[in-house]
Amino acid sequence: MSKRNLVTQKQAAAELGVTERTVRNWISRGHITGYRLPGGRAIRVDMNEVRAVVRAVPAVRRAVQPYGPKARIVAVVEPEVVEDGALSDGEAL
Repeated sequence: MSKRNLVTQKQAAAELGVTERTVRNWISRGHITGYRLPGGRAIRVDMNEVRAVVRAVPAVRRAVQPYGPKARIVAVVEPEVVEDGALSDGEAL
């Protein structure tokens, strides 16, 4: 087993291009292990473990919601027909 490469959460975040909060979230969710050294309060992470986890989990972005929480977006299945039998975008039936 290789020796642990313990670094601060700030150092790990800087190397990976994420925030310190993201590193803390990974620890909280059990994705990576946090290590508390004797006599200290700071939590360290093993960079070898962090790199392995980041490599194993592909990045998936959540869909960005461009509208507010109360916005109503309705999908139209059938085009609306106007009075003269033409479609609303000018095409004829």
